[in-house]
Amino acid sequence: MPSAPSFEQVLEAQKARYKSGDHPLAQRPSPQQLPEEPDAAGLEALLGSQLLEQAESDPESFERRGFEMIRKSMDGPARVAKAAECKAEANEQFAAKAWVASVSGFLAGIWFLQRGEPPCPSIVANAKLASFEDIPAALGFGEPCENEPTSTLTKEEAASASALRVTLHLNLAAAALKLSQWVVARTACEFVLMVDGRAASPKARYRLAKALEGQGELQEAIAVLERLLELDADNADARAFVEALHTRVAAASPAVPDESAETKRREAAEREHGSLETMTADGWAKLSPEEQQSMLEEINRGLDEEEETGAEFDTAALAAAMGRVGAIGRA
Repeated sequence: MPSAPSFEQVLEAQKARYKSGDHPLAQRPSPQQLPEEPDAAGLEALLGSQLLEQAESDPESFERRGFEMIRKSMDGPARVAKAAECKAEANEQFAAKAWVASVSGFLAGIWFLQRGEPPCPSIVANAKLASFEDIPAALGFGEPCENEPTSTLTKEEAASASALRVTLHLNLAAAALKLSQWVVARTACEFVLMVDGRAASPKARYRLAKALEGQGELQEAIAVLERLLELDADNADARAFVEALHTRVAAASPAVPDESAETKRREAAEREHGSLETMTADGWAKLSPEEQQSMLEEINRGLDEEEETGAEFDTAALAAAMGRVGAIGRA
C-alpha cells in the first residue's frame, strides 16, 4: 500500500493548489486572512495551521484528504507513474502474503488512474481499517471532469495507462480472492471483461469463476469456465476446475431412481419364478423366505398402485396358490 502522506507532503500539495488558483482560499481570499500577494512564509503559516488543526482533530480524515490533495496536485503522467509505483509495492505485499495491504496498494493504483476527482477509498487511506464495502464502487474508469489531467496524455501514455489499469484490476481480484472478498473480485474481473472482451486475459474468466464459486453460483461459474475453454482449449487449470464443479453439482443433485433397472429386476424375478398371477403352490414352496417376502412386498406395491390409479391389480391367482400351499400344509 502507498505510505500515508506526511504533513509536509500535504502542505506542499496545498501550496501548489493555491498557486494554481485551485485552492478555495485562492479563489475567494479574505482580506482579513491574506494579503493580496502573500509571501511564502505567510502562505505556509496559514495553510499549515489549517492542516495542523485537521490532523489533530481527525487523523483518519486527514490521511484521506492528504491523499486527495496530493493526487489533485499531480498531472496525468505523474498519476500514471504513481499508479505503477503502487502496483510494484502491492506486488511485493502479495508475494509476502500480506493480502489486505496488497488490496490497498492495487486499489490505490486504480484510484490514481481514475478520471475525475473521486474520494480516496478508506482502505487506501488506512489499510488497518480493512473496510471493503466501498471498494466495488471505487473500481473502473471513474467519472470524467473538466480539465481532466489524464486528457493530456500522449497516445502511447494513454495506452500504457489502459494496460496498467487492467493489470491492477486483475491483481486486485487475485488478492481479494485470498480474503474471500467475492464481490470485490467479481466486480474487478467483470470490469476487465467489459474493457477487453474476447481478448481479455484468461485470468479474468478464471478468477471470475472463482468468485462465482465463492458466492455459491456454481452453474454460472461453469458457464464462465466453459466459455474460457472455448477460447483456450488447452487451459488445464480451467478444465480441472470445471470438472470439479460438475462433480460438485452432480453430488448436490437429488438421486433419481433408475426405473429401467427396477423394471429389469422385476422381469428377471418373474422369468425365474413365474408371475404373481401364474404362481403355483409348488413354485411358492420352492421360494426362499426372502423371495416370498419380496413377493408379498410386490403385492403391497400393487395394491398401493391400485389405490392411487384405480387400476385393478389381479391377485386372485396368487391368493389361490397360497391357499393351496396352506391346504398342503394341513394335509
